[in-house]
Amino acid sequence: MRVSELAKELGYKAAELVELAKAKGIKVEDARANIDARLAAAVRAQVPHRSKLSGPLMDIYSRVVTEEAARAAAKAAEPKVEKAPRPEGAEPPKTKRITKKKELTPAEAAAAAAKPAAKQDPKA
Repeated sequence: MRVSELAKELGYKAAELVELAKAKGIKVEDARANIDARLAAAVRAQVPHRSKLSGPLMDIYSRVVTEEAARAAAKAAEPKVEKAPRPEGAEPPKTKRITKKKELTPAEAAAAAAKPAAKQDPKA
């Protein structure tokens, strides 16, 4: 079973359940981790459904929720890096052009074939 599935069952987000389980001393790695049936049973026994949450767990839950909201707000407020506008009159960046080789006519092909044959190595 995944932590996220158990969190859904108990009415939490996966990251919230991880923090609550850690507060209760249950070793849960992260929100996407797989947990065995024993660990899932321990989490169910120690962490009640969100609707029945009270006391110190409620304090931990509210702290986790505010931290996640602050992280989300910081991420949304983070400015996106935009490309600097080109100065007016500047040329656009040059791109390489791929050109096709010119097809040779039969006469040019015969002449090209004769040229390498005419150039023989004098050392031979």
